[in-house]
Amino acid sequence: MLVKPFHYISKSESELVLKTLKSKHHKVIILLMLDCGLRVSEACSIKFKNFDFKNRTITLQSLKKKAKSLRTIPISDRLYQCLGVYLHTYKEELNPNNFLFPSKKNQNWHISRKTIWGVLKNLKSKTLIQNLHPHTLRHSFATHHLSAGTSLAEIKEMLGHKSYNTTLIYAEIPTEKLKERVNAVTSKPLT
Repeated sequence: MLVKPFHYISKSESELVLKTLKSKHHKVIILLMLDCGLRVSEACSIKFKNFDFKNRTITLQSLKKKAKSLRTIPISDRLYQCLGVYLHTYKEELNPNNFLFPSKKNQNWHISRKTIWGVLKNLKSKTLIQNLHPHTLRHSFATHHLSAGTSLAEIKEMLGHKSYNTTLIYAEIPTEKLKERVNAVTSKPLT
């Protein structure tokens, strides 16, 4: 089976992406994928009832047809702060069944995946980061966590995967991290 290569962005590239974003709600959308590993469809359709602001978590039911299980993902400090700023400007009623990102045309529906693709296309031209698309952010989430020492089991749980093999496809250890780990294991302190 031929596996399609996935791309990820470095932490410095992710900081550039966030710094380039001016829109409060676009920043929240990007952080949902980058800091929580949400799929683009999950980020589009997330509702207030998915959030536990007190415990700083998001609980989602997978939108994949094969897997209808719930997963709970911690909210990063920077996402939590961005949510606070965004909600301060939120014009709709804060009803648990309301979408966090309602469509401008129909308040009973959410923004489209096409909207997020457009945001990322605009970011790509401004930042010159190649391969910037929604799945890049999900892949970056897994890669950054693996590089930071998060266990594969924890990453698998947060991404909502059934199989470790699927999680391994998403997570790459950057070469510089591998060099650090190899040197930490094999090198004696320099004298």
